[in-house]
Amino acid sequence: MWLVSSNSRCNPVPAVFGLFVHAANTPEKVIDVLARIGLSISPTSINSTVQSLSVAAKRKINDAHLNALTT
Repeated sequence: MWLVSSNSRCNPVPAVFGLFVHAANTPEKVIDVLARIGLSISPTSINSTVQSLSVAAKRKINDAHLNALTT
């Protein structure tokens, strides 16, 4: 049985696993192999996801700070 779908939008497991192995300082070559067999997203996709999550977190922190100043 396949663990992942061919459509990356249908199954978030490779993305979550990719973020996990990235956070665990797994070498990029290992992540690349995991991506090639479908267990993870690619190192490039991991970096894009981390950047996107960072931007979203920064925006929420700024919004919370502005709300605290106005109340």
